[in-house]
Amino acid sequence: MPATEHFFRNQKKLHLVFAISCVILLASVIAMMVEDYADPWRAYQNTNFKLQAAAKKLEISRMKTAEYEANRESLERLQRENTKALSELKILKADVDAERDMAVRAVEALELRLKNENALRDQDRALYDLAIRDELKDERKKELKKQFDIAQAVCDETTLELEKAKFQLTQVGKPSSAADPEQAGELVRLAQLEATANDLGKSLAKLEADVVLTESALEKIEPSGW
Repeated sequence: MPATEHFFRNQKKLHLVFAISCVILLASVIAMMVEDYADPWRAYQNTNFKLQAAAKKLEISRMKTAEYEANRESLERLQRENTKALSELKILKADVDAERDMAVRAVEALELRLKNENALRDQDRALYDLAIRDELKDERKKELKKQFDIAQAVCDETTLELEKAKFQLTQVGKPSSAADPEQAGELVRLAQLEATANDLGKSLAKLEADVVLTESALEKIEPSGW
């Protein structure tokens, strides 16, 4: 059958009908979404959100009294002064942190080693118990008992090393570990400043806790980014 360019319907009319149908479909989808969103209770919901947000703002304004602002400013000032004093000992602090990190790594390595050695010791103990249960020859039982004793001695030695490493970790940064009296005094001052920084941080967090909680609730009701 020879090829032909004849179509049963007019292509221009089909394209026009298809385009109009797409526009109508798009308009109907948009209208459906608008109608679905335009629920009668949304106005009450929006009013309720506004009332909740207003209540939270009023609560925050009541919390942020002159005394609150003065206390916060005082704590922040003390924090800045303490941070400045710590910066003067940053080299010593870096050395102490590095030493503490090495001590922690040593403890972790010994704990892992002891765990593996305990597993091997338990295996030797199980073999010795099986030899007793199965009533093997005395020579074999003595051999297994000796093997277990050696493994137990290795575990005991590693346990002592671990306890020593843990003790050394507790001594990092203490004046008793200083090389000279001057360094001991700096370590005392460093410990005091770090303790002060921790206390100031807790005090500031406690002071701002209620305000931060209320502001978080307000952010959920009335996001600032919108």
